[in-house]
Amino acid sequence: MTKTQMISVSQHMETALQEYFFRKKGENTMANNQIINKLNKKARPDGFFNFKMLIRAAGSKDYKNSQLCTGDGVYQTPWVLEKVRCLAEYDNKVYCQVDKALEPVAHTIASKCKELELLVKPYQIPEGIDQENRERLGAKMTETGKRRDDIMIQLSELMMDIETIDAALQHHLQRAENVIIKHVFLYWNGVLKAAASGDMPPQPSFKISDIPGKAIYENHLAGIRECLEKVLADTEHAEEV
Repeated sequence: MTKTQMISVSQHMETALQEYFFRKKGENTMANNQIINKLNKKARPDGFFNFKMLIRAAGSKDYKNSQLCTGDGVYQTPWVLEKVRCLAEYDNKVYCQVDKALEPVAHTIASKCKELELLVKPYQIPEGIDQENRERLGAKMTETGKRRDDIMIQLSELMMDIETIDAALQHHLQRAENVIIKHVFLYWNGVLKAAASGDMPPQPSFKISDIPGKAIYENHLAGIRECLEKVLADTEHAEEV
């Protein structure tokens, strides 16, 4: 193969790689936007038709029907516990959905990190080779450097996408918690009105239990961040050397 043919083949391969990764980038961007759009929707952890008047009436009714539990200074009712259960179940479902949706992105990041690790290995043109091979190896090193820079840019963009999705997730879950707290306070207003007693606390006792899906999601997110931090640090060190 002549030098001209080798350069032509190299350029063709580079163009094909650029087209492939541009297409994958577009697919990832579209998928990430879909995740964010879903998280931007209104949170409904306890369903629809939660009207203020009906919620207050439920609190008043439950107090009159002796549904209030007051053991060890803890004030609860089955209604309050059910709302807390709804929130925990909703949070777990959302965490699992986002974690599942991020799997392709995580695989892409892992693949690019592995490729980047191979590209940053030190390589020098051997002494004593002819001019043609020296030029060929020099061109290969230039392509490797360019590919390395492209991957670093792509990884930075993917990490920004991950952080944006995580921020949208936390914001969505906070909105879901605010919805439940609002409904619980409305309900408790009904309880207080029916009780007509100054001994009642201004709000019931409730605590959200641990979310299994949260632990899974946070573990995967930590793994992605650790992988990126390591490969980027190794790349920076290799460039300094």
